[in-house]
Amino acid sequence: MSEVRPADPKARKRAVWVLVAVTVLGASVLLMMPRLQTGVEEWLLDADNGLQRARWLIRAMGLTMGLLVLAPAVYCYRFAARIEAAGEFPPPGAKLIREVKILKGDAARGRAWLLRALAIKLAVMALVCAVLVWVFGDLLLR
Repeated sequence: MSEVRPADPKARKRAVWVLVAVTVLGASVLLMMPRLQTGVEEWLLDADNGLQRARWLIRAMGLTMGLLVLAPAVYCYRFAARIEAAGEFPPPGAKLIREVKILKGDAARGRAWLLRALAIKLAVMALVCAVLVWVFGDLLLR
């Protein structure tokens, strides 16, 4: 019979609270969008250097999007390294929100390889996103 690692009730509770917090934050941003949009429009149109400000804003948004995609890439890469070091999936000390059957050997290395591949794809996506927004922002605002 295969070994099963039990769920961590604290991790489950934390995951629910994070989900609630992100949902409330997203809803708040959507509700405040008309006010934010008006403020940004005034900020862009108020100054003589509105084009420079618009270019800066687009670049900041591109870099922010890139960093938001890069964060899970780094997490996946580090988690894959932990799996390879431990030789089992999930690695010891991982916070689990449900019971998970422990995989060892080739199966664990396969999961680590998939996580590394995902991390690399996410990192490339983050870089491409940031560069494309930066370049297209410059092209658009010439």
